[in-house]
This record gives sequence, structure tokens and C-alpha cells, in this order.
Amino acid sequence: MNILFSNATDFWVPSFFLNDSSYLVWSSLPVLFLFIILLLLSAWLVSYATVIVYSVRKLHTNATWILMLICVGWFECMIGMISIFPYKYGILSLGDPSKAYHGYESMHVLEIEVTWKCAPLVIGTVLMWHYLGLLNGGIVCFVIERSFATLLSSDYESKPRRWLFILLMLNQQLAAIVMCVLFSFHILSLSAWLYINAFGFVIAIPYIFFIRHYNLHARNQMRLGNHRTNISLAAKFQTDENVRSMHIVTRMAVVAAAFDVVFLIVMILAMLDTPGVETFSQFTEIVLFFHRIGPCAICIWYTP
Repeated sequence: MNILFSNATDFWVPSFFLNDSSYLVWSSLPVLFLFIILLLLSAWLVSYATVIVYSVRKLHTNATWILMLICVGWFECMIGMISIFPYKYGILSLGDPSKAYHGYESMHVLEIEVTWKCAPLVIGTVLMWHYLGLLNGGIVCFVIERSFATLLSSDYESKPRRWLFILLMLNQQLAAIVMCVLFSFHILSLSAWLYINAFGFVIAIPYIFFIRHYNLHARNQMRLGNHRTNISLAAKFQTDENVRSMHIVTRMAVVAAAFDVVFLIVMILAMLDTPGVETFSQFTEIVLFFHRIGPCAICIWYTP
């Protein structure tokens, strides 16, 4: 939904509607209670997954911290959605309280003045766009870190290499901040974000399976005794760790890709003004909200 601040600044809120109080009826209470329960369960699951990853510590420190950040990133989405929630359903009204505003990139913008009343909406919007910029970046960072672990298997475990973790996080945050600015101020369109997201996964998924296959092949060669004298014990242990960790990230990527495919399909239907567009828009926000839950569950069940 587009907001025009003081007739000058175009600000793009990642919500299909604002000021729509038609959902605030008694019949919607069961859905609201269900959402609150799912919210609490999700918060517990993400927190528990983070604790599990931190406690087990059978991966390299860099890999452990990246997995933890993948999990806790969900809280940014939660805070952002909760901040926007009152404005979506007219609890806090902007502009004409009796008028609902609909559309992702509608030309019918909501014109308001910059006041403290809209501060939570601005903060929530920035958090949501930043989260969308980070959405699949954590998995990509984990795979890059595992690529270094594969290339430097002879001594990777014995050295902290904090510079690698810091460099990956700085690049991820820089990319997320740039995307946040570009989309918050509507410099890029929604279709551009969909193309960027789809293009990233088209490249990432095959590479994940390649690294997984490479490490599996290397481990099998070691177990067969090939090149026995050329491979150190540290390299063998590192290869075993790479195989275990790539099993985790492969499952995480498959789950994330499934959420992304559903999200892209529903978003395309919404953008094409398919009948039931409001239902589609609500569904996309639910998919986005629970996108990170799947990888967190994988961390709990498959952490070595």
C-alpha cells in the first residue's frame, strides 16, 4: 500500500490494505485467537531452535552463529507485522477513518502528514522490508561458509576464521539495507522483488546440491581408502561435518523453496487482480510470516 508523506515522499507499506475495519467483527475472534496461539508457538519454536543450535555446537563456530541468526531473524518479521497490524485493521486510523485503502501498488495513494502517530507504521515497514531482504540470505551465507570449509578442510576446524563470518554478515546486511531502501521508497516495484527472489533461488538450489554431492563423494572416496596418504585426519573429520551440515541446509533450502514457490504463485495471482485478491493477499502474509518456521524446525530435528 502506498503512502504519500506530506505530498512529497512515496512510502511503500508491505500490506495489501490499510484502515480496513471490516475484519473487526465478533466472528473474527476465533481466527484472532488462533493467530495469537500460533504466534506464541512460533516464538517458542524459534527460541528453542536457537538454544539447540547454540548448545550442541558440533559445527564450526561460524556455521553455528549463522544458523542461530537464521532462526532469530524471524523476530524481526514478528515485530514488523505487529507494528503494522493496528493500521491494517483500522485500530489506528490514517487519513479518513471511514475509508479503507487497498492495493499493493495502487495509484490511489493514502496522503498523510508525518506525525508520531504513524511512527510504528514506519518502523514496522522498515523492519519488514529489511526482513524480506534477509529472507533467504542466511541460507546462502551458510552455504558459502560450508564452501570455504570444503576448500580448506585440512585446517578449517582448527582456526576460528572470524573474518569470514563478519564478512558474510556485513555483505548480507548491506544487501538487505539496500533492498529495504529501494522498496520502502518504492524505487523498485513488487514484480522486481519477485524476480530477484526467484533468480536467487534458481542459482542457490543447484549450488547447494552440488556442494552436498561433492562432500558426499569425497567422504565415500576416503572410506574406500583412495588417496589414503594424501588426506589428513583433520580433513576427514571436516568432510564428515560438511556432509552432516549439508544435509541440514539441503532440507532447509527445500522447505524454504516450497514456501517461496507458494508465495510467488499467490503473489502473482494477487497482482493479476484474480477474483478473491484479498484472500490471496492475506494468504501471502501468512506464508511470509511462517516462512522461517520450517528451517527452524529443521535445525531442531536434524542438528547433528
